[in-house]
Amino acid sequence: QDSEIRALKEDVKKLKEDNANIMNELEDRERRRHNLILSGVQEKNDASVEDRRKWDAERIETLLNDLGNFKNDIIANIHRIGKVNSRRPRLLKIVCKDIVSKHSILCKAKDLRSKPEYSRIYLNNDLTPVQQKKTEKALREDLKRRRANGENVMIQRGKIVERRSSPNFL
Repeated sequence: QDSEIRALKEDVKKLKEDNANIMNELEDRERRRHNLILSGVQEKNDASVEDRRKWDAERIETLLNDLGNFKNDIIANIHRIGKVNSRRPRLLKIVCKDIVSKHSILCKAKDLRSKPEYSRIYLNNDLTPVQQKKTEKALREDLKRRRANGENVMIQRGKIVERRSSPNFL
């Protein structure tokens, strides 16, 4: 009987932990709901913090205009995330004032591919770590399935792409 009680207490403890994790995930998703993550935007490293913020704001304003004449007033905040890295620019976190604006921007983001100046710039949702893992797992499973069907594919920048065949130098 004591072992049954201990087992039930362990079950209750596990359920409480699971519930807390779920609540934390939901709160994190709520905090990120207006956010977009922009990668590939060059960083101005040799300036003051104020100049760098102004530089980033100007880049975002240009991008929004190129996407479809979005007004800059739909953006609540812009800032870089992560440590400064000389090899690649840090991510830009864009906080939109409302969810409708965010979705409008995301819907137009695919149009960036057609403009050469944005060929290496990517605009995505701000995902929680749990969402990132789930997305990566689904991507790997899709890759495995496509390879099993004989496709010569790989994962690059979060997408499945055809492998380029190496040129024959013979």
